[in-house]
Amino acid sequence: MKKGLILNFSPNKKGNSCYIAKEIYKNLKKYFVLDLINIDDLKIYRCRGCQNYCYKYGRCKIRDDMENLYEHFENDDILVFVTPVYFYHIPGYAKIMIDRCQPYWVRKYVFGEFNMKRKLGSIIAIGATKGKKLFSGINLTMKYFFDIFNIIFDKNKNLYFRNVESKKDFINFRVIINSYVKAFKKS
Repeated sequence: MKKGLILNFSPNKKGNSCYIAKEIYKNLKKYFVLDLINIDDLKIYRCRGCQNYCYKYGRCKIRDDMENLYEHFENDDILVFVTPVYFYHIPGYAKIMIDRCQPYWVRKYVFGEFNMKRKLGSIIAIGATKGKKLFSGINLTMKYFFDIFNIIFDKNKNLYFRNVESKKDFINFRVIINSYVKAFKKS
């Protein structure tokens, strides 16, 4: 059975992103071996920009909860990232996590040593406004993050919720979730 991770970027355990992450987890765990992790529960230190270490060894010298996430990013078949929209982007703590993946970029693009299998990935983004470019910043950052780990970035497999202030604003929620789960089952 395929293994995967659902990573919730929201610090709000009672918010919309956490709600969606739990719903996706509940529906996908019927078909995959999954872990659900709230990034806010982890201890992740910021990148120190120590290129000498990163560029010399292709790994990060900081020891924290990123080591567990690295395992998932390297080995899982499916990676789902659920995020609220903060100022048209992912929350800062999630960006810190992405910055800490610099050693993998070094391995891939500097060392040319990259043997990671292709994986299926998805972004589920929830925003309270209707802005035309509400998800543009998130898509750009996540596209390049996905590239580092050979995660397939397919906007058609992503879910974007606009104008969601509370759980009652999720229109046709069950239909959308069921379609999303079917798309993953086929992959």
